[in-house]
Amino acid sequence: MRQENYPMAQAPRRRDVLRLATAGLAAYGAAIKPLHALAQPVWPARPVTYIVPYPPGGVADFISRTIGAQLAAALKQPFVIENRAGASGIAGTRMAVRAQPDGYTLVAGAINTHVLNGLVYQALPYDMVKDFQPVALLGVLTNVLIVRSDSPYRSVADVVAKLRAEPDSLTYGSSGTGTLQHLAGEMLQKLSGTRMRHIPYKGGSGAITDLIGGNIDMIFDNEVVALPMIKAGRVRALAVTSRQPLPSLPGVPPVRTTPLPGFEVFEMQPWHATYAPAGTPAAVVERLTLAIRDVLAVPETREVLRANGVEPKYLGPAALGEFQRSEIAKWQEVLRDYRRE
Repeated sequence: MRQENYPMAQAPRRRDVLRLATAGLAAYGAAIKPLHALAQPVWPARPVTYIVPYPPGGVADFISRTIGAQLAAALKQPFVIENRAGASGIAGTRMAVRAQPDGYTLVAGAINTHVLNGLVYQALPYDMVKDFQPVALLGVLTNVLIVRSDSPYRSVADVVAKLRAEPDSLTYGSSGTGTLQHLAGEMLQKLSGTRMRHIPYKGGSGAITDLIGGNIDMIFDNEVVALPMIKAGRVRALAVTSRQPLPSLPGVPPVRTTPLPGFEVFEMQPWHATYAPAGTPAAVVERLTLAIRDVLAVPETREVLRANGVEPKYLGPAALGEFQRSEIAKWQEVLRDYRRE
């Protein structure tokens, strides 16, 4: 029987097998990618804790609650404000450092917590720069030197005259040692050649309570806290720490135009920002900072902040980090000069 000769199928070459296998895997990957993406929760998928390292009622609390409410509406998740006061803001700030860097814990940072504390205290339980991811600058303020409404002092000149006649006869409060309020009082003494007693508190609200109650004589407090009480007649404004008078306080002079020329060189401008623990995912930081930028651009938000003495000012993560480092360098020089005398 004659055998028929049929052509034999050629064995596929190895490179063709690899090519086909790779194409198959790519097609499979493309098919499952949407399902994988759906499995990844989009931040924020649950409430975000926003730590305020100061008591309720202060400027950090006001700004955080104002911005937090707007972020909650924009991002469709609650931003839970958690006040953790103590040690000039160190206690609450340390809590943020210890949190998971997943975007669900933020902290209200300020010139006190992220600049001055590291220059005043010998050792902090965290690094002000390395342990934090800058997110966004929110706004800047001006401090106001205030006394109670029935105080005999109606100007900085009156205060200086009293201290020159009776050193250590007056007291001034602050929200803690090393805060901008504390340093403003120290600089007033330095420039006037006088002495008064510093009374530190765990937060600005305690100092205000004692000021109104007559337990301390004065305080350099921010415009957010001072303005409502000034308007209500509970305290009297003697001067502001800005270079120019404030539109909200007509007739109240800058400290530099009083018997303290040179005060303006210290540029005592409080600022407030949002930080996250170092290592927070870049995508989370980007979404959050853009949301903050959009919130600060809303006219109603800007109006609310300005009506309470806060000038809205946005800086993104990189710009905020650079600004913070420049502030550290500036105040390091100021404090070095101060300590040398």
